[in-house]
Amino acid sequence: MERVTSRGQADATLPGCCITQRSHDEIGVALTGDIDHHRAAQLREHLDALICRDRPRCLYVDLSGIEFMDSSGLGLIMGRYTLLGRLGGQLMIEHPSSAAKRMITLAAMERFIKVIY
Repeated sequence: MERVTSRGQADATLPGCCITQRSHDEIGVALTGDIDHHRAAQLREHLDALICRDRPRCLYVDLSGIEFMDSSGLGLIMGRYTLLGRLGGQLMIEHPSSAAKRMITLAAMERFIKVIY
């Protein structure tokens, strides 16, 4: 996972994931590539650690770089949505690719998660 600090330094520990601090209580996560069962497990571990450590008021998940997403990707999003809700935060999806949008629409996630197109 790449973490971009306020000084622009990056710590690359999980390829295809870039984290930016948007404000003191807002974090952006940009994902690229595929989200399948294997990758979802890796992302879940890293995002849960990030959420529990930083406790953001809002986590923006940019899905514009997603080429493939299956139900594991939906589970990844729903789990982080639930975790953030328990901690008093919220999750927003930004710019979903056509692959991500198709899964989001099929699961009717737009009913409870804000999606920014």
